[in-house]
Order: sequence, then structure tokens, then C-alpha cells
Amino acid sequence: MRLHKSLATFDFIQLMDKKFSTPRFLDRLISYVESVPASDRFLLRLAFFAVIAGLIFFLFALNNKYSVLTPTSGGSLVEGIIGTPRFVNPALALTRADQDVTALVYSGLLKIGPDGELENDIAESITTSDDGLTYNIILRRDVQFHDNTPLTASDVAYTIQLIQDPELKSPLRGNWTDVRIEEIGEYELLMNSCKSNKAFWCFVIDFAIHIGMR
Repeated sequence: MRLHKSLATFDFIQLMDKKFSTPRFLDRLISYVESVPASDRFLLRLAFFAVIAGLIFFLFALNNKYSVLTPTSGGSLVEGIIGTPRFVNPALALTRADQDVTALVYSGLLKIGPDGELENDIAESITTSDDGLTYNIILRRDVQFHDNTPLTASDVAYTIQLIQDPELKSPLRGNWTDVRIEEIGEYELLMNSCKSNKAFWCFVIDFAIHIGMR
């Protein structure tokens, strides 16, 4: 009994598939449209294309409503700046054009987040002493230069010492004259100054330290 019932169901599905298959259905519809009087043929054609257009519009609207945009890697970003950069070097950047380019190319210990507040960049943590004169800086271990060389505390110290070098004549040197750097470990260093001004330290840590390649 079950076998006969299954066969009957299968035969019914085949019959409906043959009767309402897409190619045959369209052929019959077109034949019907062409068989009506000329006065009605134009209206039927217009109605047919209106239905097709409405269906396409509905599918696009449905797709836009339920589709979700996801970011993909790759592509390019073009950013315009005012002026011509002279020094693409964080220790020598003087003009706004220089600073804009170095901010894109180099990374700092901190960066400005979407909410306008400072947040860690290449620094994993920065701890301030009670007197506000010493900063203990621990670097992230997963940061690398473009040649896959790992970033270490010596790279940060090197950049600061480069700024402090009077022969280089860095425009940032005046802010770093009294700052002392001590490497505690491969990824840890101390930054000490006789100044405890919070605004000064924000400038020092965020804007002045962009780590360059040796």
C-alpha cells in the first residue's frame, strides 16, 4: 500500500512538473498573448512586462532589506593634504603636511580613538608613578616593522635619542630635553622627566613618539 501511494505521489509530481514547467509555461503564455486580438495584445504585453518589472523590483528590495554589508580586506584609500611634505620622518616632521604623512606611515605609543580619547597603540600598558614624573611603558609583542622585524624597547629609545640629538635639529627636541629613557627589558622601558604637566606628557606620548625604522 505504501509503495502504491509513493508511486502515485511521484507520478503526480511529475505530471505537475510537466504541466507547469517554466519553459512550457512561458511558451503557453506567449502563445496566448499572440493569439488574442491586436487591440488586446498591447495591453497584455504591457501587463506582462509590468509584472516582470514589479517582480524584479521586489527581489531587489528584499535583497537590500535582509542583506548585511561586511568589510573585506584590500582596496585603496586616497587622502589629500594641503602642501607638499618635506620630511617623511617623525623626528623631522615640521609642517602640517609632514605630520599628516608621518601619522599615516608610523605608529605611536598611543593614538586618538574614535571618541577622541587616547588609547594604546603599540603600547600594551602605560603606568604613571605617584609623583607623575615617571612612566613605565610595556610594549605589545605582536608589533612588527614592514620587514617583519619585531619592535622592541630599543627602537623606542632610539627614536627618542634621535630627537634629542642636537646635530639633527629636530623641531621636537625642545620637548624632549629633560626626558630620560631607560630600557628595563626587551619590551619594557621607563620614561622620566622633571616635568609633571599632564598636557606635556600627553603630547610626548601621543604626538611625539612615532617609531621610525633604524
